[in-house]
Amino acid sequence: MPQWKSMLNSLLDLPQDMVYNLPRLTMVGNRHLVIENYLRILAFDQGGVKLIVNGGSLSIRGDNLVLQSIGREEVVVCGYIKGMFFEEGP
Repeated sequence: MPQWKSMLNSLLDLPQDMVYNLPRLTMVGNRHLVIENYLRILAFDQGGVKLIVNGGSLSIRGDNLVLQSIGREEVVVCGYIKGMFFEEGP
């Protein structure tokens, strides 16, 4: 982590996801998930979604999953979400 980003974060009190371009997840119950700051969709079917994010990958598992919307910086997953897993990597 570059030192200047850490200093900027402490001086301006900015959210870490903004400074480090980390994914931000907003979940409503187990039926609606918004993922911001994703890089690309690696895989998708009704049972799961795998996204590449800064620092690794994010896997979402569930039933009847749909990508309700796909934007440049945000993707919305709906359906019955059973779990999520972040895997650190290049």
